[in-house]
Order: sequence, then structure tokens, then C-alpha cells
Amino acid sequence: MKQIHWQGETITLNQDESVLEALLRQGVDLAYSCKNGNCHTCMLQAKKGDVQDAQPDIRESWKALGYFLPCICFPQGELTVSPITEQALFSQVKVTAITPLSKRILSIALDPDTPLEYYAGQFINLRRSDGLTRSYSLASHPAQGDMLEIHVQRIDNGGMSQWIHEQLSLDDKLELCGPFGHCYYQKEMQTMPMLLVGTGSGLAPLLGIVKDALHHQHQGPIHLYHGSRTADDLYAQQLLTSLARQYDNLHYLGCVSGTQAEEKDRIRADELALKNHQNLSGWQVYLCGHPDMVNKMKKRTYLAGADIKNIFADPFIHKVR
Repeated sequence: MKQIHWQGETITLNQDESVLEALLRQGVDLAYSCKNGNCHTCMLQAKKGDVQDAQPDIRESWKALGYFLPCICFPQGELTVSPITEQALFSQVKVTAITPLSKRILSIALDPDTPLEYYAGQFINLRRSDGLTRSYSLASHPAQGDMLEIHVQRIDNGGMSQWIHEQLSLDDKLELCGPFGHCYYQKEMQTMPMLLVGTGSGLAPLLGIVKDALHHQHQGPIHLYHGSRTADDLYAQQLLTSLARQYDNLHYLGCVSGTQAEEKDRIRADELALKNHQNLSGWQVYLCGHPDMVNKMKKRTYLAGADIKNIFADPFIHKVR
């Protein structure tokens, strides 16, 4: 029988029900977000039972302690599960800079109490004092120092993004968990062409990946496409144009798809990328931004010849809290 033992209570799982779904059905108050194993917000600890299949992208020291993702855990037997102490997962960061990048996007600089070891392009979970947690990709590069940089796009009715845009101040303290994710530069593929496609603040991890590729003197061509509905949100154009002039193998194109642009000039970044690169056999592909675009492009770039193991993406879908 598939059962969870949780703080003295035994819960029997329904057919095809994850550990997270069973706990929520029972009324357990747990923080969660994407429910598909991407964000790691719901991480718990297994005191007893096999959870190896539910430990992707978790650091080895956490795996050894039994930390796992209940949203993608479908046990075959019994599990004894407990929450993780806050000190084990989260550390404190201080806000040191808030810089507008466009009308809807802010750059937030964070100074961690403990230096973070990460790959450019990975993501962190950021939590405010009331427990609200969201995932943000890192635009910073480790070679630039300990300071972390995230880009936050204002989302209509977005609990965290609205708060960051309207209330977050310099020297405020937040809590950080991470890093997570596999969407980062693969330095062992140094000669392969790279295609990077992002929308909105999905440019943040792509900036980190481009910085890392250039830092490691990537030998193949690097093609970056950034899309937005308005020209105002095509941020970092000056930086990317300057880098493209400095590095012969870097090519950048910004795309506006909304009605603000002339009809003849409107084009989506994903459409232009596939139009310009119809054969992606032997390419690395990095996709960041709106989940619908990311999911569709995974399939389309695969059909265009990209090896599935060379398609990297970390879409976030926040549903609650």
C-alpha cells in the first residue's frame, strides 16, 4: 500500500497521486509553486523510504539527507516524510541596488551573507518575510564577484513582482535557496553553435549564459534572439550590441511582436530564430521566458535537428503563494 507518514499522521495515496497532492488533499499547509519539479519550492525530507527518482538537480549533500521533491514523487511503498528546517535551505541576502531596465523590468542586486556557488543561468528561490517564494534566474556571472543579479518583470496581479516593483527598498533583507537548474553554459561543447531564444525577463539567464560562453572563449557562433511585445521592454540592447561588436562570434537580434511596431516589422523571436536557423543538428539550444514559448520551442528545435540532450530550458509557472 502506498502511504505517507507525516508528523504522526498516515495518509494513503490515491492512484497516480504525488506526495505533494496527497499532503495538500489532507490539508497540510505546504509552500509550493510549479508542481512539476522545476522550482524546488516544495522540497521535503524523507526519513524513511525510497525517493531517488524525485531528486533531480538537488545537491549531493542534500540527497544524502533524503531531501526530495514531493511534487514529482510517486512512491511504490511507504514513506516517512518531514519538513526541512529553514536554516538548512535558506540563507539571507541584502538588496544593494534596484535599477530600472525598462518600464516593466527591474534589475535587483543581492549581496548574500554566504557566497553562492552557481553556474550563470541557474535560478534561485527568493522568499520574503511572509513566506511568499518565487524563482528567479541569475543574470550575474560568478567571475564578477559575489554579488547576484536577478531581473524582475512586473506581472499583472503578481504577488511578488508587484511587491518588488512598488515596495522593495535598498538594504531590505530576503531569503535565498539554491541554486537550481541545468540551463547553463556547457563548456565541454565549446565548438558547437549556440542558439539562445528568450522573451521578456527570460533574457536574464541568457545574459548569464552568454557572459559565461565568452568568459570561456567559446569557439562556435552564438546567436541570441530576444523578444518582447513592445520596444520598451527590449532591454540590454546597448550591452548586447556592444558585446556583439567586441566578439565576432556573437550575434544579437531584438524582436518586437506587438502592435506598437509597424506590421511589416512585427516578428516573434522564436519565429525569426527558426526562420534563420532551419537545421539545428549539432547545435546547443537555450530557451527561457514564457512557458508556452519554451515548451513549443523545445519541440520545434528538436524537429529542426537539435539533439534533445542539447536543449536546455528552465520555465517557471507560479500558481499559488
